[in-house]
Amino acid sequence: MKNTLLLLLLILLVPFNVMAEEFDYEDSVEVVESEGESQESSCQAGITYTTVNDKMVPTHGLQSLSIDGVDFNFNYETCDYNIDYNGDLDKLDFKYTTFSDSDVVEISDSTLKEGKNNIVVSCKNEGLLLKYNITVNKNSKKDAFNNNIMIIILSAIGVVVIGIISFIIIKKRNKKQ
Repeated sequence: MKNTLLLLLLILLVPFNVMAEEFDYEDSVEVVESEGESQESSCQAGITYTTVNDKMVPTHGLQSLSIDGVDFNFNYETCDYNIDYNGDLDKLDFKYTTFSDSDVVEISDSTLKEGKNNIVVSCKNEGLLLKYNITVNKNSKKDAFNNNIMIIILSAIGVVVIGIISFIIIKKRNKKQ
């Protein structure tokens, strides 16, 4: 019986250890990439290619795009990005390279507020326009912390309830003997 209680207690306490290890106060980002489903999507429709060493290479557009402080995987053929951001940045700083020196890049307002932020990165060249849509969902660290505190409190209540039930069962068994 004691082994069963010990095993039950260990099973209930393991989630506390996992939660403590997984929750950190550093900036955390989750990136979900979704590729356009048709050729009419804003960036894919405007990509033009040339052949170099038997490989198709874009003639213009963004070759690379990165955001300081954000783990972000860019692909020039992907038009739409959704990013969940749990950090302190109030404005995103973009770094990019283009396929052509004549490409002109414009980035819409990259100031972040709590909630959904839509940022458009446009690349123009000789009448061609490529648009990359980046949606950044900025979450409050306070909300994430409050959610974890609630999970801990509810888990603790569960442990106490299970402990009381186990104690009552043990007492009843001891009275029968």
